[in-house]
This record gives sequence, structure tokens and C-alpha cells, in this order.
Amino acid sequence: MASLNAAADFDSRALRAHMTHDVAVLSYSPGTVDTPMQVEARSQKPEEFPAVTMFKGFHEQGQLVPVERPAAEIVTFLESDKAAKAAERRLGDQ
Repeated sequence: MASLNAAADFDSRALRAHMTHDVAVLSYSPGTVDTPMQVEARSQKPEEFPAVTMFKGFHEQGQLVPVERPAAEIVTFLESDKAAKAAERRLGDQ
């Protein structure tokens, strides 16, 4: 909802008069991305970090998304001159 409100604000005449560039807002859900934070989470001791089992499970079950996939989709959005003022996407959506 915050993305939709921001896009509406950016489209208002009052703000448009002061803006020098087009603005689009992307609310993006990349899934569980395989980042250094994931590696760190998996390396914790269960008694210190009870959720370690969940993070290890993501890795063991192949549920982690390589960083390059969401990065490529975000770059495509940023480079598009046809982007909607507000967009909501999940990994793999077009």
C-alpha cells in the first residue's frame, strides 16, 4: 500500500512541478535469496539461534534464489521506459 500511495503522490501536480525525473515505484518480493546473511544464519549454533534449522532447510531443499535472478529483474524494471508508476511483482513475474 505504501508503494501505491507513493506513486500517487509522485503523480500529483504539486510534486510533478518540482521533479526533474520520472519516478516509478516497485514493490518487489524476491523470495529467499542466497546472500551472505543466509550463510551466516546457517552457521549459528541451535542453542544460540533456534531458527538455524529453518535456514539450513532452505539451503538443503534448494529453496534459495541466486542473487543474480532478482537483481536482473530489478535492473530490467529500472531500465524500462514503460514501467507503470507503481508495480508489485514477485520473482519471475513479468
